[in-house]
Amino acid sequence: MRIHTVALASAAGFAALSVLAACAGGPPSPVTSAEVAATPSAAPVDVRPTRSPTSTCPAAWFALPSDDPFKIDAGAVILHASAAGTQDYECKAVPSGGAAYAWTFLGPEAELSDCHGVVVASHFASDAGASFPEWSASDGTYVIGQKVAAYTPIEGGASVPWLLLNAVASAGGDGGGLRLTRYIERLDSDGGSAPPAASCERARAEVTQKVPYTADYYFLAR
Repeated sequence: MRIHTVALASAAGFAALSVLAACAGGPPSPVTSAEVAATPSAAPVDVRPTRSPTSTCPAAWFALPSDDPFKIDAGAVILHASAAGTQDYECKAVPSGGAAYAWTFLGPEAELSDCHGVVVASHFASDAGASFPEWSASDGTYVIGQKVAAYTPIEGGASVPWLLLNAVASAGGDGGGLRLTRYIERLDSDGGSAPPAASCERARAEVTQKVPYTADYYFLAR
């Protein structure tokens, strides 16, 4: 797992981040803008999008499904990978209003595999927190996203929603891979929803619950 530090460009940006109520695995919420930048690195290299490291997968593997609800105007799919792991929650005291304790989203822990079942990336919360999830690929590139839209299929109420995320920071490697990402889509999610609210109480304060989930992630080029 490669964790990369991200920094807000201004104090106002930091304030925007701190009040983000949405999380990558949680329910839909309004989008709050934040200016996020990667740790200083080498100047970007002007390269064409590539499908590495899963270039041996068939063309159909890189096609977005017909039931994709987001229908965004973006470049080619540079990576499609199937994720398996957990969405992690902690039982925490609520400062004000409602129940005294509630499950708080900590972030995902997952491995992403290509069409051959080979692990090509890992997925976790960035240093900026659960609202800014990160994907780190085996080629040394990474991307950090922020949720801009969510969708729950009729039959998917028991699972984390499908997501559209905007790439807010990317770097690493020699200029290709995930650093070319403009958007990330999480589709076909199964599991991962927060535990029942009633199961978080004073006696379980600071208890962490790891909820298994699977999903497909599509990384779209700029």
